Amino acid sequence: MCQRRQDEDRVLTAIARSEPMIGKDSRIIVIGAGPGGIISAYQFREAGYTNVKILERDGDVGGTWQRSRYPGLGCDIMIHAYSFSFNLNPNWKRSYAPQPEILEYMRATVDKFDLWPMIHLNTGVTEARWHDEAGEWMVTTTTGETLVADVVISAQGMFGDVKWPDIPGRDSFSGDLVHTGEWPHDLNITNKRVAVIGGAASAVQSIPEIAKLASQLTSYQRSPQWVLPKEDFPIPAEQIEEFNRNPEALQGYRDAIMNYIGPNAPFSNKEILGGAEWAGAVAISVVDDPKTREGLTPHVPWGCFRPLFSNDYYPA
Repeated sequence: MCQRRQDEDRVLTAIARSEPMIGKDSRIIVIGAGPGGIISAYQFREAGYTNVKILERDGDVGGTWQRSRYPGLGCDIMIHAYSFSFNLNPNWKRSYAPQPEILEYMRATVDKFDLWPMIHLNTGVTEARWHDEAGEWMVTTTTGETLVADVVISAQGMFGDVKWPDIPGRDSFSGDLVHTGEWPHDLNITNKRVAVIGGAASAVQSIPEIAKLASQLTSYQRSPQWVLPKEDFPIPAEQIEEFNRNPEALQGYRDAIMNYIGPNAPFSNKEILGGAEWAGAVAISVVDDPKTREGLTPHVPWGCFRPLFSNDYYPA
């Protein structure tokens, strides 16, 4: 859950370890301009490296926050923890920010630290081949260019490419086939019959929003998962003003969230497991139909799957 902090720590550790082996003018290529690529651009420049290229296959920065735009997409941990440590944002509007606000934050970070000159958009990587004799990488891009590098770093993340399930008859389906990881900008689901396959994070976030528009929604799930209440609330205006006036207050608020998340993350703690499952059982109790409620009840302990949070999923 502290992924953003862990990503930054890994970049700093990698830079520190590499300093004895590569010079400040070494040719460095980072693949991807999502959160990991943005962190790399900032940290390499702060460390004094002068020849760094961030290659991004899409036409904008932001990674999964730029590529995924399904309805309901948002952060699934409190947003002040999901922030770059070098650019805390005092102006978050909600405790769990939606995708558009997160993407704007990514762009604003690149603007603020003037990272654009390092970033090459619409430049994907098709091959990276190491040459032993020359001791260098040959990196081929979608633009047809071949770049030479001393160091190649993958910042592609886990969600860069979608994977469709192998469902018989999928190729002959005459309706719209949509993956949440590649949601079309112009998709109209108003008054449509919609089937959602899967019950993990993107389903939990999108189903309540799809239900508001579709004439009929059917959810197909193999493994029901624990969905706990979400502490989602608007950040009070006076708190935003205080964070802008007092950066130490903002840092303290973020630290408090991180300190709360850390001790509560171990899934071996029986008290945490019991409390989470109790909260999940209370949340699912709003489902009136006994058969539906039974079908949505997980058969594994909380923590076996990624923790999910929503206040709208079970009512939907």
